[in-house]
Amino acid sequence: VTALDISNMNLSGTLPPQLGNLSFLVSLDMRNNNFHGEMPHEIARLRRLKVLNLGINNLKGELPWWIGSFPKLRHLNLRNNSFTSRIPSSISNLSKLETIYLSFNPLQGNIPTGIFNISSLQIIHLMDNGLSGVLPSDMCYRLPGLSILDLSMNKLNGQLPSSALAQCSELQVLSLSLNEFGGAVPKEIGELKKLEELYLGINYLEGRILANSFTIRGQSQIK
Repeated sequence: VTALDISNMNLSGTLPPQLGNLSFLVSLDMRNNNFHGEMPHEIARLRRLKVLNLGINNLKGELPWWIGSFPKLRHLNLRNNSFTSRIPSSISNLSKLETIYLSFNPLQGNIPTGIFNISSLQIIHLMDNGLSGVLPSDMCYRLPGLSILDLSMNKLNGQLPSSALAQCSELQVLSLSLNEFGGAVPKEIGELKKLEELYLGINYLEGRILANSFTIRGQSQIK
């Protein structure tokens, strides 16, 4: 068995630790069910995984440290669950990761800076958590292919990194609304040629953006 897809089947119960015995699994898709409880650590044995999708369930507990144990993982989706605590720094070990969806969980603390070092990332969805702290000043320097960055509905603060955003030249969607960002709106945002949608609403930002090719949605608290 190299792929297990039991998504959208209205299944319930806890995740069986026997999943860890399916050592040849490349794709594990159990999204949109009613699984509850914690993720069994036996899943960490699935070293061949390229896809891990447990989104839209009722899983809880800490996001386990071993989530960074999948050297071939390309797609990680744990959205719409009840994972708590911090995003473990081990997540930066997922050197082939292309998409990460951790939205709609009560995660806390800073975003591990290692996430911004995974050069293969194309989509980052971390919206609607309790994440705090500032964005690193070099956050886009090692993300040449990033097309979607959604950090909205968190508690992030500080200034938006200006020169770093210019390096995200492939960005199509940038969503930072409903946070606590302050200071000036970086003029570099207007230089992102592929940007189609920009969400900066409900922050404490100042200034304006000259935008010709993308849509500005929402209203920031611009002084």
